[in-house]
Amino acid sequence: MYAEGFDDYDGYLDLMQRIFGEVLRITKPGGFCAVVIGTVLMKGTHVPVPFDIVARLVQAGWLFHQDIIWHKTTMYAILHGHKRYRLSCHSRILQIGLETI
Repeated sequence: MYAEGFDDYDGYLDLMQRIFGEVLRITKPGGFCAVVIGTVLMKGTHVPVPFDIVARLVQAGWLFHQDIIWHKTTMYAILHGHKRYRLSCHSRILQIGLETI
């Protein structure tokens, strides 16, 4: 069990749905939430986590407003022992709320 929270990807999505269900419960009317999340590489396959999370958050009662792509170019990877390579990567900022815009 990963950090005593979930066993697998579906368990992770279940956990996030429960957490954001509680966030929804305490969010004031007209409030919103921003979630920064990116895709992950699992067993050589990119998993579209932001899209799966949005589906779960909508099931929990949130309204999806928009996603913002945050392009980051400041990450580096060290490959082959010592050489640094600059990576271009991105995350999504998911904006969810209680009311339509």
